Amino acid sequence: RHEELVHGVIEAQAGRVQTRLTVLLLAVALPLFAGLIVVLISRANAVIQAKTDEQLATANRSVASNTTTWLDLNVAALNDLVMQPQIIGMDAAEQKPILEAMAAAYPQMYLVSTTDPQGMNVARNDAGNLTDYSDRAWYKGAIGGAPLTFQPLIGRTTGRPALVASAPVVGESGEIVGVGMFAGELTDVAQQVQLSTVGEAGFSYV
Repeated sequence: RHEELVHGVIEAQAGRVQTRLTVLLLAVALPLFAGLIVVLISRANAVIQAKTDEQLATANRSVASNTTTWLDLNVAALNDLVMQPQIIGMDAAEQKPILEAMAAAYPQMYLVSTTDPQGMNVARNDAGNLTDYSDRAWYKGAIGGAPLTFQPLIGRTTGRPALVASAPVVGESGEIVGVGMFAGELTDVAQQVQLSTVGEAGFSYV
């Protein structure tokens, strides 16, 4: 009986020791496990953020490069237009073929036209009626001497959002004799600069 009692006491003590060891291990392991989870989540967030930043930077460089190229090409065409002798002469019959040729070479331009110093259309590439543009910012900027003016607006020709660029037409004696302009729909501009999504839910815009 004595041996059985001693054996029972030993088993009870062993059980208490095992329980204490288990509790101690849990007390040590749980904070370590929680810390490991926090570190892993933090590293995952850092990786996701870095990937997102890289995607945004790549999209930004792409859109900036495409937009710069688009602007350079179209502005060069506009500057070339307003220096043509037929345009400087401000004769509608001579201007019309030049405007039509430019619109044909740049399909994104739905309207290429000139105005006189008062803002009234002199000639245009399409068959639309000659229009008074004296209230438009693109006309006011160019007639005021700005070498290049941009204006986003709702086009009177299409009724849709458009981007207009204009430049003064300078006569042989150095005076401004009119304004040359082109207009392109903003949807076409977006296609030209190849706007695209960024990641799964983002988007880029100009």
